[in-house]
Amino acid sequence: VGASWYFAREAMMKIRESFLDGEARNQIFLSASKRQALIIRRYITAWVKKVTGVDLAGDPIMLDLGEGSEPVGLYFLSTNANTSQGEHGDFYFDEFFWVHGFAELKKVASAMATHKIYKRTYFSTPSSVTHEAYAFWSGQEWNRGKAKGAQRAFDVSKKNLRGGAMMPDGSWAHILTIHDAIAGGMGKFLDLEEIRQECSDEEFANL
Repeated sequence: VGASWYFAREAMMKIRESFLDGEARNQIFLSASKRQALIIRRYITAWVKKVTGVDLAGDPIMLDLGEGSEPVGLYFLSTNANTSQGEHGDFYFDEFFWVHGFAELKKVASAMATHKIYKRTYFSTPSSVTHEAYAFWSGQEWNRGKAKGAQRAFDVSKKNLRGGAMMPDGSWAHILTIHDAIAGGMGKFLDLEEIRQECSDEEFANL
């Protein structure tokens, strides 16, 4: 439904806004594969070309904002726990529910956005409750090791998260179903009955 497209544009707007505030921030995209990361890169370069006529080049893309500012980088990384670290900035983790070894990778990569000025965004299509990412999403990881009285329930039901909700760990979580996407304007691109026919009942329920 366009989450990668949306966050690609958000990242560019954040660079602009943070520059105007006097503290431009790097934008880091970590994806389930390098190919997926480069899709986001194409969204960014195509949009900037359309709006400004400027061709962005390089990997990473380094932007010279002038006025004595440090260059700002757009980094596109794949899931290698040994190499996906070292940069700092706002951090996006694309398709995190499909990454092998998510727990270890999250520990390494999320350190790039430890400073309080940075934002961490995790987005994905769903895979399975047995995936390592589910413990993170559902709050099991956050509650693990806490004293019984300090544990808090994370309501990650569709009903609670359809409009988005704050979680006990301070994160904001949101679920978008295919019905929500169509109601929000994607009906011109999606044929619900065609998709229903193509999917098993379980696959369609997952959407």
